[in-house]
Order: sequence, then C-alpha cells, then structure tokens
Amino acid sequence: ISSVARSSNWVWACYRNQGANHDSFVAYSPINEVNGPPPAPPVTMVRWGAPSREDIVTANTSKNATGTYDPAVPRSPTVGGAAGYYVTDMSNRTEVIYGAHQGLLEIRESGSADYAWLAKYMSIGDTMKAMLVWKKADFLTDCSATVTDFKLVMGGPTSLAYTNRWVVEKAGQFYISDQTFTTGSFDVDASTLTWREYTPLNSGSDTIGAAATVTLYDLGSIGFYINAECISGADGWRRPTFNYFAVDGDEDPDLSGTVNYVTYAAGPGGSISGSTTQEVLYGGSTTPVTAEPEPFFDFTGWSDGGMSNPRMDTNVVGGLNLVAAFARSQTELYEVPHAWMAAQHSAWTNDYEAAVMQDLDGDRFTTAEEYWGGTDPVDSNSFLKVEQILTGDNQARIEWTHAKVDPGLPPIGVQRRSVLDSGSWTNIGQRVPTDGTVTWDDPGASDWTGFYRLILINMPESP
Repeated sequence: ISSVARSSNWVWACYRNQGANHDSFVAYSPINEVNGPPPAPPVTMVRWGAPSREDIVTANTSKNATGTYDPAVPRSPTVGGAAGYYVTDMSNRTEVIYGAHQGLLEIRESGSADYAWLAKYMSIGDTMKAMLVWKKADFLTDCSATVTDFKLVMGGPTSLAYTNRWVVEKAGQFYISDQTFTTGSFDVDASTLTWREYTPLNSGSDTIGAAATVTLYDLGSIGFYINAECISGADGWRRPTFNYFAVDGDEDPDLSGTVNYVTYAAGPGGSISGSTTQEVLYGGSTTPVTAEPEPFFDFTGWSDGGMSNPRMDTNVVGGLNLVAAFARSQTELYEVPHAWMAAQHSAWTNDYEAAVMQDLDGDRFTTAEEYWGGTDPVDSNSFLKVEQILTGDNQARIEWTHAKVDPGLPPIGVQRRSVLDSGSWTNIGQRVPTDGTVTWDDPGASDWTGFYRLILINMPESP
C-alpha cells in the first residue's frame, strides 16, 4: 500500500465490489509492489557551524599555526572552556577539530554570527596551507554510513588564489580529492570525486601522491584542505574564512555490502606474515596470517584471547584490530630465558631443561640460581655472596659482585640479624643487579653488631 489515502480507497473498493448483486464496481489503478523497506534518509555525520552562521563562542579564541599534523592534539578550543565553546546545540555539532595549519586558526565572536578564519602575514608568492578534519570518534551518528555529500561555506580575500580540496582518512591512510574549489557555498556529491593518496603536513611540507580508489565507508576522519597563494596586493594579513562544514551519508541497511577492516599487528618480539590490513565484506573471511616469533621468543596469543596460529577470521561483521603477543622463550623449571642460556654455553641449547639444573662451573650453584643471582654460570669464582663489609662514618657498607646479568633481572635483597644462628632476619633494602661491584650502605649499623646476607627475592619456585 503506497499511502494512507490509497489504502482507504482500496478497502472501500473491496466492500463495494463484494456487495449485493455485485452491481457496483469501483475502478482502481493497481498498486505497485514495493520490495523491502524504503531507503533510510541521509544522516548527518559531521556538522560544524551553520550556513548563515551561528553562536559558537563568547569571545575570540585562537590556536597558533602548526606545520605538523598531530592526530592526538585538537586544534579547536577546549569544549566548555573559557570562550564558552561550543555555544549552540552542542549535542548536534562535531566540535572537535584536528589538523595542521600554517596560519593562525581563530574562531571569531560576532554575536550570533560567529565564524573561523586562518590568518597569515603574506607577500605575493607566499602560500598558506591547512588541513582541518573531524574524527570518527566524534561523528554525530554511530551507524555505518557511506559519505554522500560534502558541504562548506567559505570566504576569503580576492588577493588569494585557492586550490582547495576535500580530504578523507581511512585505515590510517589519508586521501585528497582531484577536484578543487575556491570560495563560496558548496554542496558536492561525493560520488563525483576521485582521489589521490595524501601525506598531511609535516614540518610544513605535505605530499599529494598517486591516484587511488577509496570507498567512502567507515572513514576515520573527514575534512577539507586549503591551499591559498597570495597573487596581488601589498604585504599584509590574509584571512580565508569558513562558517559551516557538514558531511552527510547514507546508512547501509543491507550489511552484505558493508566493508569491514581487519588489521593484524605484532607486539615486541615478533612479526606478522600475511596481509596485515584486510578489507572484508560483512560476513566474509580474512586470508590467513601467521604470528612469527623472533629467535628466543614464543607466540603467546592474540589480544582478543585467541590462540590460533596461523589465524583466519570468519563471519566478520565489524572492524577488528588484533595484536599478536610474544614472550621470551624460557625453561619450565625456574623460568630461565633461553637467550641468556645460549649466550653462556652453546651446548645448553640441546636441552635447556636439563642444563638449568646443572652446576657446570662446580661452584655449588645451579644454572638457575646463577641466573637469578646475576652471576656467571661458567666461572667458579662467580656466585652470589657478601664479599666485603666495610665500616666507618657510623655505617656499614656491604659489597658483592655480579656478572653476566640479564637485563630486567629483579632486585637482590639485603637482610641482617644480630645473632648468626638464631633470631629473625630483617629486610633492610635491595639493589637491582648490574655487572660489577654493587654496594649497600646501612646507616642503621652505627651502634649495632651483627650479620648480613643476600637473598633472591623473586626467583620462581620449581613447578
């Protein structure tokens, strides 16, 4: 039924046609069948300002020029800050702006007709570039949408020649439109645009690269790019302005056409073999990837808890960002790293578990004890012991020596008690082991006679 009015006529026609003697018929044109629900209306993804301007700030507020794009630092004023940003209908505005701009970015208070400008002191031949974008985290819609329209109201002095463009970012890569525009009021059909790879401003330089194809779906950020060259007039300030930017999109009710991005990354100690960024249609599958550990590292799992390796994700219905974790290979007994053992004695690589319990140098300390004590397992003179106690200046200094210390080894503890064979040991401090002589000063020893010992604080127990 195409409308309420036609529906009521159709019911009346049925009643007349089925009445007594069937002598009254109502002619009615056929109703065309509609397959599925009507298309969803466009959604607004980004909106800043208004076509005829609106109240944005309570006082002028500005950000100094920056020639480098930093995705973590907004270029707009602090929301709710001293300038009252954003005054009008904040819940329906994308307030936070990111970007890089070679001129001062200032939002100008003008009653209920506020606007923004980029200001730079210029001579003929000078250029001013800016990229301003709004990020996905701040979009007004949480739904999946494909960009359909870019809207912008921009002005500026005629002494500038403009080569402005549209900008999008997807999966970490920026793209810039081939199509350019100057100043005026724009409502551009996004489907008419073609794109090139773009590297944003960095130390004042940017790069427009090779032609590229990009679907305007699931974008990470959206905005516009200004490139203005001074072509006439005396030296002075030039100020391109804008007071409205908006982006509309269409929801994708048929999720079978939705493209999801799946990324695979490696944490420290490994790498990923296979395609690390994949576009996958809704319900589709990725191609396999493998988490490959570096020598003396083991793969320990994915950030979502998965353990499959190689891994292939099936029935993908949303974006995924997955990180493979790796840990140093170590013995089951006492958790001694294989890399450290291999560096001390190459034959130990044949059987790490057996080697960790050996006393190769005959000093009565096993390989595991030498590792956790920070001593050399192949030198009989290197084992953990208090080597010297020096007294003076109302304190005692305890000295000992480490060798072949593995980076990240936990501290060695220092304890004391007054009688050697009885009483409790008291913890008085600890030192992180480093190769060479290590000392601990005990100021509490001025009027005290007793004994010291060194202990392994964090050595794992045998399983």
